[in-house]
Amino acid sequence: VRKTACPTAARVALAPLTLNLRDADVKYVEGLVDGLPVTAGDRLRVSLFGSRALDFRVTATAPDGPVLIDAPTELELGRARDAKDDAPPPMTYEDIGGLRKE
Repeated sequence: VRKTACPTAARVALAPLTLNLRDADVKYVEGLVDGLPVTAGDRLRVSLFGSRALDFRVTATAPDGPVLIDAPTELELGRARDAKDDAPPPMTYEDIGGLRKE
């Protein structure tokens, strides 16, 4: 682990991995990801109203490399991927839920 520069993103492209977004969800999702550092290939999970959650893949950032999503960042929200698209997303720490003696 090492410290790295994380400039504010001009543009971040997100592709839903599970469901297509409803128009009412777009502004809400923008607020939830505000302040998050991301890089292309990352997987994000946002909790929507009630128990609904959406998973996203960060498909591109401008500039390249780690960036911070902030108010001036333009978010591009794509369509849900097909099951036949690229390999499944990698496992994240949140998927595991924590480690003890491991």
